[in-house]
Amino acid sequence: MRILAIALSWLATLSIACAQSYPSAPVKIITPFAAGSGADIVARLIAQGMSTDLGQPVIVDNRVGAGGNVGVALAAKAPPDGYTLVLGTSGPLTVNPTLYSSIPFDPLKDFTPISTVALGPMVVVTNSASKYRTLGDLLNAARAAPTALNYGTPGVGSAPHLAAALILSASGTSMTHVPFKGNSEALTELVAGRLDAVFSGAPSVLALANTGRLRLLAVTGKERSTVLPDVPSLTEAGLAGAQLKVWYGLLAPAMTPAPIINRLHAAIAQALQKPVMEEKFKALGLEPGLISPEEFQALIRQDGDRLGKVIRSMHMKAE
Repeated sequence: MRILAIALSWLATLSIACAQSYPSAPVKIITPFAAGSGADIVARLIAQGMSTDLGQPVIVDNRVGAGGNVGVALAAKAPPDGYTLVLGTSGPLTVNPTLYSSIPFDPLKDFTPISTVALGPMVVVTNSASKYRTLGDLLNAARAAPTALNYGTPGVGSAPHLAAALILSASGTSMTHVPFKGNSEALTELVAGRLDAVFSGAPSVLALANTGRLRLLAVTGKERSTVLPDVPSLTEAGLAGAQLKVWYGLLAPAMTPAPIINRLHAAIAQALQKPVMEEKFKALGLEPGLISPEEFQALIRQDGDRLGKVIRSMHMKAE
């Protein structure tokens, strides 16, 4: 017992010493989605903000595949030293455990959450030349001709697909789902007029909307978004029960020392309180969102339980 106590004391001293010198090298954020995706945009913004406070470069490393599972699994196996983080979203961490028959990581056991960095609704969009000017117009057309309309998402079981399924179920309508490998492909098809609508996270949509190529029909929240105040909410369409928001957060591998987690949390807080960061997130339809590691862990658990029930009830499986 005395030997064990000495060993534990030595390990504690070592972790504190490492944390005090942390970081002494660049920090990497693995982003499990492609460059230009909403997750990638958020990762690059927070990386830039954190690097100032940490005094080291914070680099974004895109590792795509299997709905985010490839990148997240890679981060789970990284050394717990604070030099490899992952930009987590609701997809890999709360949807994929149910959507896939098996995944190479455990969202609750293999990571130490640090904090969310941004939150926001998803949006329902159509081509600006479309005859559908409101979500009601789109759903009425779908109700009249259930097999005639289609919609695109970044893939089966993605958060936008879940949002679409919830909205169509709540409204008693049906549209043909066209899954893509990524959001950019779906938006390209929408702009070209080959899709009737796209369900998407806000960051990858707003640039096209601001240039007049897309029309925002609704945000997937009970209330209007503070950063998209002109876009109607699901409550206004009579679909308050179908809301679904997205979040982006940073996590470290499990067993990362608490002093390092605290240092990273402080760097996120410093980055998010800068007015320029708030402005940049607002331009993406997002709000900065700092919470404690414990609150983030609870969010992952709660969303996993809630979305898992939706996936099982709709018999969704990854393709």
